[in-house]
Amino acid sequence: MAEAVAPLSGPSPPPAGERAWPDLFRALRHRNFRLFLCGQLVSLVGTWMQSAAQSWLMYRLTHSEWLLGATWFCSQIPVFLLGPLGGVAADRFSRHRIVLLTQAAAMCQAFVLAALTLSAWVQPWHILTLATVLGVIYAFDMPGRQALLIHLAAKDDLLNAIALNSAAFNVARLLGPALAGVLVARYGEGVCFVVNGASFVAVLASLAAMRLPAPAARPRESPLEHLKDGFRYAYRSAPVRTLLGLIGAASIAGMPAIVLMPFFADEIFGRGSQGMGFLLGSMGLGAVVGTLWLAGKGRTSQLPRVILASSLMLGVALVLFAISPSYYLALALMPVVGFSVMRQNASANTLIQTLIPDCYRGRVMALYAMMVVGLGPFGSLLAGALAHRIGARGAVLLGGLLCLGAAFWFQMRRRVFRAVAVAVGMAALAASPLPALNADAPAVREIVRELESISGLRQRRPIRLQTIEREHVKAFLEERMRTELRPEEIRAEEILLKKLGFLPPEFDLRRTMLELLSEQASAFYDYRSKRLYLIEGAGGELQHSALVHEVAHALADQSFDLGRFIRRARQSDDAALARMAVMEGQATWLMSEYLTRRTGQSLGDSPVLVRMMSRAAELSAGQFPVYESVPLYLRETLIFPYSRGMVFQHAIIEKFGSAAFARVFVRPPESTRHVLHPETYLSGERPETPKLPRLRLPRGYRLLIEGTLGELDHLLLLKQYGSAAEAEQVASGWRGGYYCVWEQKRGGRTLLVHASCWATPEAARRWYDAYQRVLRGKWKRFIPTAQGPAQVCGEGDDGHFLVRVDGRAFLAAEGWPSEQALFGSLESLRP
Repeated sequence: MAEAVAPLSGPSPPPAGERAWPDLFRALRHRNFRLFLCGQLVSLVGTWMQSAAQSWLMYRLTHSEWLLGATWFCSQIPVFLLGPLGGVAADRFSRHRIVLLTQAAAMCQAFVLAALTLSAWVQPWHILTLATVLGVIYAFDMPGRQALLIHLAAKDDLLNAIALNSAAFNVARLLGPALAGVLVARYGEGVCFVVNGASFVAVLASLAAMRLPAPAARPRESPLEHLKDGFRYAYRSAPVRTLLGLIGAASIAGMPAIVLMPFFADEIFGRGSQGMGFLLGSMGLGAVVGTLWLAGKGRTSQLPRVILASSLMLGVALVLFAISPSYYLALALMPVVGFSVMRQNASANTLIQTLIPDCYRGRVMALYAMMVVGLGPFGSLLAGALAHRIGARGAVLLGGLLCLGAAFWFQMRRRVFRAVAVAVGMAALAASPLPALNADAPAVREIVRELESISGLRQRRPIRLQTIEREHVKAFLEERMRTELRPEEIRAEEILLKKLGFLPPEFDLRRTMLELLSEQASAFYDYRSKRLYLIEGAGGELQHSALVHEVAHALADQSFDLGRFIRRARQSDDAALARMAVMEGQATWLMSEYLTRRTGQSLGDSPVLVRMMSRAAELSAGQFPVYESVPLYLRETLIFPYSRGMVFQHAIIEKFGSAAFARVFVRPPESTRHVLHPETYLSGERPETPKLPRLRLPRGYRLLIEGTLGELDHLLLLKQYGSAAEAEQVASGWRGGYYCVWEQKRGGRTLLVHASCWATPEAARRWYDAYQRVLRGKWKRFIPTAQGPAQVCGEGDDGHFLVRVDGRAFLAAEGWPSEQALFGSLESLRP
């Protein structure tokens, strides 16, 4: 069955037991997000009170513009230096627990600063030291908090949740400095620090009351490799790289106006601490308006345009503020600054979080925090130095000009963001509700006509549509699985995957696969009954994307008989997966092209857009809780036919045009290597078949399962027990693989032998070295008894093993009850 995994999701219904909220506040329908927002609002008021009071305290003690900049530097430089480590922590540990710990630590810091200030012992070095401590705390808090946000509300409410969170931040910015100005004038700075410390009780209580699922399993790669992988991902993603660059430039550009605000308020405008409070508060008011405006819009397709307009507005506002002759004009410009900054940051945050997979979320949001906060130290020092040399007005003026320059640079990158706009526009189209459908429905006829014109495939007979209730989907899939796969076949596959180390010992493969397929189905085409099934009662949740995807399957089936197509590769696991990539990759490409054309674009116009649509297929699967919880191998092999299959299909279209849609069925790829590297398919490269040594098995064993191990299998083994970078590099040398598993008729012991061919002896040796690390990772016990440059043998969790490399050939044998039995079976390989 060609099961549907819709790559773009529509708006979700309110969670069970939750009341509806207006669109402006729709993310508040989620209990966890309500708790988070309420706690944050109280705590952030205290945080902004402390920030304003701390600046005023340093100014009162020193009257030094340089030390004002140094205070900001000390509070923010740790976010730049340690932020990547915070991102790694957020992707390796519970984000909820990280935020709890960092908020508790920030509360302690506030009380220490309060005690020093109220006792009149406070010195400038105390302020600088405690500002540094708070920066270290926030280096871990910010990535964890930003990465946690998407788990507190549904993915389709992400823009609204980010906007409301930003609104709370800026309501606090509005109230906090204004309250601080009043309290500092009457009671001194120490009271503000006490209030801030007490405010953390609210956020700690709200975090403790949340009900969140258990975090995903910790990655097996080292923290250093995890860190490098995050940097590589952000650099290779052009939209993410561009957004981070713009936000970083805007952060530096806007810093002089913030850092030098006490100087403007007191020495330029003569308004003292209260004047500073009102200037900062009016900027917060503008930011609140900007984020609420963004929350009410909800159109992510316009976010690149919003970001550009906000950057231009910010630059103009800073230039005018710098030359303002009047306090009241400056007060009027501050809301424009706040409005622009928050619209820009919230929009960039939403786009980034929409584009990235959850496994990278902590590390990428750490980079975002580095740009928003971590670059502030350099901006603050620069602001102090410039103010010392050319005056406060000149420093802010240069910042405004830098912001305008960054806006023009962003505009020059419009091609990348045209692709982003098309992608998010497609998401909106995919989420639009469909009316009740039948085979003659205009919507179905329109889809068929468009897919025919794109692919050249022709509808030979009407597509039969049938509805099925959602609660019956699992039973339907279970029946199909029972008729297509005997229980013994599923059991054998489960034993193989556990033996290789892909699944934990107690894992139930059959039950999990049923839950996976049932969870993700919005519509599906059954090539056995030749019917396209629609989920009854889905209503507005039913997606155009799912229907287009399944209509594409129906057209392909009418031309090439998908059932026969996939059965022809059943003798080879790897070839069968490659053929699934043809089926699902072509349907995903056609679905994406269909939706892209409705935005006035085409996949052929932009390779960036193809990669984004492929990534969208991976991201969308991540919104399902069962999918998120299963082992890496199942996640990757489930999404591989959609994401990598789509890229493969595009490469063949670039070579052969519309003839490619038939070509991949007439001459399908023979291995996952062909799909991963389309150039090998185009060049006619064929996988090799390694030879297993002659085996003399102990009595009482029978062959349980045999088949091919492809490049994807080797890639995933290394990815699970090593680093993604090493996996890509080593697995690309694969040229052929085969395995056999035997089972003892009485006792249940299993023996595994797998062999592989590699491009060069050096490639085989790299795999030989890497596979020993795989064995150490999948077993708790790894005891080599004889180890050399070409052969190692010893004992592991499930028995004795041997690993050998000979030129381009590799061999592994695992599970024998003794070393004598192992070499008795492999007599020719005795050391």
